[in-house]
Amino acid sequence: MLSLDSPVKNPSNDFAQQSWYINTGFTIVFLIEMFMKVVSLGFIFNHRNPANAYIRSYWNVVDFIVILPGAIVLFQNDNSMVQSFQAIKAFRALRPLKVINKNEQLKIIVMTLNQIVP
Repeated sequence: MLSLDSPVKNPSNDFAQQSWYINTGFTIVFLIEMFMKVVSLGFIFNHRNPANAYIRSYWNVVDFIVILPGAIVLFQNDNSMVQSFQAIKAFRALRPLKVINKNEQLKIIVMTLNQIVP
């Protein structure tokens, strides 16, 4: 969807409206997932095992960085404020990283590439 989005397209056409609904749906699903993880693991501290807290995992930090800008844009009521956050839309390109977090084999590949590429 991000590759089809363009700032010069008319925001009132059908495609732009459908794109907005799909983007909002994904943002809400990811927010619910993040909220459930924070409730179950704790955000910074976990009373059973502090190393298992949400923000202590690098992959959860990536999820947080990807989700937060979408939530900011989603919950802004003032149109002028939303216009100032248009650059934040670039963070949507990082959403495929959430898929890597779910698949152990992809995670190993990305970590290996991260170690061998300077």
